[in-house]
Amino acid sequence: MIDSLVQYQLPILMGLSLLFLILSLSSLWQAIKSFRLLRLLKATRKLVLALIFIPLTLTTSFVAIGLQGFQTLTHEEEIAQLTVKPQQDKSFYAILSFPDGRRESFLLSGDEVQIDADILKWKPYAHYLGLHTHYDLNRISGRYRSVNDVQRLPPSVYSLTSERYLDLAQARHQYSFLSFLFDAEYGSATFIRVDKPAQFSLRVSTTGLLLRPITRS
Repeated sequence: MIDSLVQYQLPILMGLSLLFLILSLSSLWQAIKSFRLLRLLKATRKLVLALIFIPLTLTTSFVAIGLQGFQTLTHEEEIAQLTVKPQQDKSFYAILSFPDGRRESFLLSGDEVQIDADILKWKPYAHYLGLHTHYDLNRISGRYRSVNDVQRLPPSVYSLTSERYLDLAQARHQYSFLSFLFDAEYGSATFIRVDKPAQFSLRVSTTGLLLRPITRS
């Protein structure tokens, strides 16, 4: 269920992008032909249509590419399981197990484990394109409870972000024509103390990340 909505959205967006591209090129070609035949009114009309379809092509293409790596979010759901195994000298192993079978292990330093994510929310009318709240796990790190420890001990942090051709969150600030689609963009983090071996459910909701202990019956 985590990936299903994204899998449906991307083909729709790519299909719209291709449709708008075809309409753009068709309108431009007809405008050029009309100008050559001195049909200025028709040429102007086709040129206006091309100027409408070109931004739509760019917008749907940017969004489709930017959604790679993001997951759709409409309610609270589990996105991974976290297992922690304390070691010596305020160090511990943190193991993330994802629904697709991937497992990633990290050696961290600190009293707590922290996971960060980027959250994207869209304008209500963007929902007609199948765009809902999306998240992208950003990083995992060790967290010290004491400020003195933070200042004197080395940090430990690892990236959870996969490489993408386009960072949609960054593109929002670089390209103003995308701003009409976005409602909000923010970061979310959750952390929990590591003092014994334990397992947690890493969950995400429309308000952000949270960790729930997994109890074995």
